[in-house]
Amino acid sequence: MLSDDSSEKYLITLKKVCPTRWSSRNDALLAVKKNFLLIMKTLYQLNLISNKKDEREECKSIINILESFDFLVLVTFFSSLFEIINPVSKALQHENNDLQKSSILLSNLLNRLCQFRNQNSFKSLLNESKKLAKEWGVTTVFKNSRRKTAKHFFDELSQDERISDPESYFKVNVYYCCLDILISQTKERFQSLCNLSNIFEILQPEKLLSSSSEEILNASGKLSAKYSKDISLNLCDQLMALKTCLNSEIKKIYSIKELIELLLVKFNSLASSFPEVITACFLFLTLPVTTATAERSFSKLKLIKNYLRTSMGQERLSDLSLLSIEAETLEKIKSSSAINDLINQFAEKKARRVNI
Repeated sequence: MLSDDSSEKYLITLKKVCPTRWSSRNDALLAVKKNFLLIMKTLYQLNLISNKKDEREECKSIINILESFDFLVLVTFFSSLFEIINPVSKALQHENNDLQKSSILLSNLLNRLCQFRNQNSFKSLLNESKKLAKEWGVTTVFKNSRRKTAKHFFDELSQDERISDPESYFKVNVYYCCLDILISQTKERFQSLCNLSNIFEILQPEKLLSSSSEEILNASGKLSAKYSKDISLNLCDQLMALKTCLNSEIKKIYSIKELIELLLVKFNSLASSFPEVITACFLFLTLPVTTATAERSFSKLKLIKNYLRTSMGQERLSDLSLLSIEAETLEKIKSSSAINDLINQFAEKKARRVNI
C-alpha cells in the first residue's frame, strides 16, 4: 500500500536494518524520516480496512509509538549522530585508507561526540525536534509513564528519589546513556589503532622535520622494539640522514605513502641507503585498518560454495573466491588484449591432443 501511493513524487523505499553495518541503519532511518506522513497514512488505512484483529492491534501499537514525541526526538537524535558516524564508517572501509587517516578521523569523531554531551546540545536537539513536530502534527510533550519505585523500609533514613520530570528522565536515561555507550565503545575498540598510529608517527614527513635528534631516537627506538624482527636499531641513523639529505623534498610531501614513493621512484638511487626506513613504511602501509575486507571475503563463500558444490576442493574454492572478490580487477584484465595471450599460452601448455 505504501508503494501504491502516487502522491509522493520522490519515495524512498523502506529498508531493513543490517546489524553489522552503520550505513544500513542510516538508510533505514532516513527512509522512515522522509516517508513518515505516508507511513502514518498507510497505517491508519490498514487499521480501518483490515479484517484481521491482530493486524489492527499491531497497527494501533505502531501508531502510538510513531505519534509520540519521544520517538520524534530519537529520530532527530540518531539522524544527527549518523550524519557524523556514517562518513567515518565508510572512510574506514576505503581501500586507500591508512592508520594515520583513520586515527585522525576517529579523534575528530570522538571530539564531536563529546560535544553532544552538554546542556546546549540537548536544548538544540529539542528545538529541532519541536520544529519537526509541527510539520508532522505531533504533540511536543514527553510521555509521562509510571516509574517503578523501590520499597522503603522502616529503618532507612533516605527516601527513594526518582526523576519525575519526563524530559529529564529522557535526557538522563536515553540521551546521555546512548552517548556514553557510544563514546566508551569507540574509545575501547579503536584505542589500539590510535596507539599503533602513534608508534609510526615519526615516519610522518611533518613530524620528522619538526622532531629533534633526541625525539627521533626515542620514537625510532619504540618502533624498532615493536617490530624487532623486521626493523633494526639502524632506523634512527637512517631517519636522521634522510632528514638531512632530502630536507627540501620532504617539505613538499604530507604522508608516508608519498615518502616511500619519494625514495623508490623519484630518488631510487638512494633507496639502498635507507632500507630500514623503507621497511618501516611498508609495514605501516600494509597494516589493515579494519576487518571489513575479510568480512566481505567470508560473505562471498556462502555464494560460491552452496549445496550444489559441496564436493568442491579447497584449492578451487580459494581460486573462485579470489576471482569473485577481485571482480573489478578481473573485468579490467578481460578488457585488455593480454588476456588472450595468457589463454593461448595456457592452452598450449595443457594441450592433450598429440600432434602427428
